[in-house]
Parts: sequence; C-alpha cells; structure tokens
Amino acid sequence: MTELHYKSYRNKLTHFIKIAKHHYYDQRFASAKNDLNETWKLINEVIYKRKCRPPFPSSLRSDGSVITDPAEIANGFCNYFTNVRPKLTAKIPPGNTSFNSFLNDQAYESLVFKPTTVEELNDICMSMKSGTAPGYDDILCTLSKILLK
Repeated sequence: MTELHYKSYRNKLTHFIKIAKHHYYDQRFASAKNDLNETWKLINEVIYKRKCRPPFPSSLRSDGSVITDPAEIANGFCNYFTNVRPKLTAKIPPGNTSFNSFLNDQAYESLVFKPTTVEELNDICMSMKSGTAPGYDDILCTLSKILLK
C-alpha cells in the first residue's frame, strides 16, 4: 500500500467516523429532548467536560512537622486559608492619606440627563457607519437606517 492510498483511506475513515458520531449524538439528543438533565450530560460528554479533581494530598508540612492524618491535613488547610487575610493585612503599613486626596475637582460635578427627542435619535442612527456586523442587539445598522427613512 502506497502512502497516497494510505492517506486517502485515512481521510475517508476519519470522514465516516465524524458522520457516525454526528448521527449517534443526533439520536441521543433526540431521545433526551424532554429530559434537561440528560441533555446537559450529553452536552458535557460532547465537549469532553470531565470531572477530575486533583488528588487530596497525602501529607502536609506545617511548622516543621509532617502531618499525614487526613483530618489534620484538612484542619491545616482551613487554618491556613482562614489566616491568610489577617497575616497579609498586618504586613500593609497604615496610611494617613484620605481617599479624597486622590480625587480631583471634576469628581464633584453632578451628572445630568436631559430628555432626548426622536429627531436626535434619528440623527444619531443616520450618522452611524453602515457595516456588515450587527450591534449588540443583533440589528444591522443598515436595517435601522432603512426603517428610519
């Protein structure tokens, strides 16, 4: 068998395997169409979402000693993560600066909303660039312009 024959056979086999998978999952989804839980299991199976947890450590070094009892290991993790914030907070030097000193005068101005008119909205829509991509609302800009005319 030549390399060309091999590649041709391999490509056909890959194609048929993809078709078979497609039909297989079509049938499975069709049979589970009224069962939401089963549908999500199938979705996770298709996207290879596996539940794999990292192994629980068999030992933990704490204060120079090695702990092997699972309950003591769990307590060691609990103590560590409970005390992380207080230990880090103690390392931060206290500051005498108020947050107001970081704000400039513009922060004290108020924000005012004025009523808008239909003409103003039409002018804004007509001034938008007409691209091929829709906006966040899935409406094409060109469609908006046609409807406004």
